[in-house]
Amino acid sequence: MDHAESADHQRTWLEDFRGSNLYLTFRVAFGLNLDEGAERVEDLQILSGALAKSGSKSIKSALETLGFRVYHGEDCASEDHVIAARALEGQEGALETWMAKVKAQGYNATVDVPMAFFFEELMELYPEAKVLLVVRENTTSWAESFAAQSRAFSSITGYPFNWLIPTWKDFTGPFSQGLQDNLDCQFGEVWWNSTYFPWIRTVWDYEIDTARCAQGIDAYVHNVRTIVPQERLIEMSVTDGWKPLCEGLGVPEPDVPFPRLNSRSEIVIGKTIIRSIAVAWPFLALLNIFIVFGLLRFCVSTLCGRRSSKGLDTKKKLA
Repeated sequence: MDHAESADHQRTWLEDFRGSNLYLTFRVAFGLNLDEGAERVEDLQILSGALAKSGSKSIKSALETLGFRVYHGEDCASEDHVIAARALEGQEGALETWMAKVKAQGYNATVDVPMAFFFEELMELYPEAKVLLVVRENTTSWAESFAAQSRAFSSITGYPFNWLIPTWKDFTGPFSQGLQDNLDCQFGEVWWNSTYFPWIRTVWDYEIDTARCAQGIDAYVHNVRTIVPQERLIEMSVTDGWKPLCEGLGVPEPDVPFPRLNSRSEIVIGKTIIRSIAVAWPFLALLNIFIVFGLLRFCVSTLCGRRSSKGLDTKKKLA
């Protein structure tokens, strides 16, 4: 394999990794960012009507293939979660400030939550933009998939991740409230109150009423269909391929397969990694204490041993 082929292979691998749940896990938990793009200033052209686990990662990749720069939920979670939390809390001017920052960063399309919660407000801010509604055929499996991803990231609100990203806890509360307000998702507490015992969250999953969440998703989809004028609405599923997306945007279909990203197995891998780190953290701290104690004991015993040896040598000389 020559250098050019190796570079192409590496590029493809990075693109695949960027489209995975594993990358999302590391980006949110540790701030890893492999995204690059030339900044350009223009109004948003596509507004998110795509909820989590509707295929938003595949849609993001497809829109990037069509030349858009897409602001996804992972961008919000890793970079703009503080201002997003203010918008979710309904603070005056927060949404406008948030979107101005998104625009200044060169994005011209949004996909995923929490942006989808504001589709109606954003329609007024950007009257020329299309609303992209992404759906799945089975709402029940959609809600179950959403619940699985939510549980995978539950550990980030506890130790040690709240030390790495101390502002993350300021976002999780408003975001959970946004899910409840927009999708009627009810989060059950784990064992004791996880606010006071955050480490427990890494061991016991909280519960989500998936049946109620599925009803909330149906209501959200119906709401978008009702509010958005037909000429501004693009509705599709990732199984539809390029046709509805390209027809809605008035662009030709690219001669490449439609992206298929974000498998559920990656959620399990990401959850296992994060949970293992979180569970091991207190024991690693104890291990460090024992190591430090052992080093101090070694140093003290070594110094005392040297002093004892010097004392014996002095006694021998005197004798």
